[in-house]
Amino acid sequence: MDLLNQLAPNALTRDDIKIEEGKDGELPSTFVEGRNMVFLTFAAILAKTKNARHIVTGV
Repeated sequence: MDLLNQLAPNALTRDDIKIEEGKDGELPSTFVEGRNMVFLTFAAILAKTKNARHIVTGV
């Protein structure tokens, strides 16, 4: 996940970023841009190798 860390630095993957709640409509420091999309992409790749026809998500 090094690439995701470089593209979307956040408090979940970096020790130098303090965990803080979002203020005044801002996102919290733990928000990871594109995280769910990355996981769904991995799921799609795996599903294709297994000839699965459906991927279910609860996002």
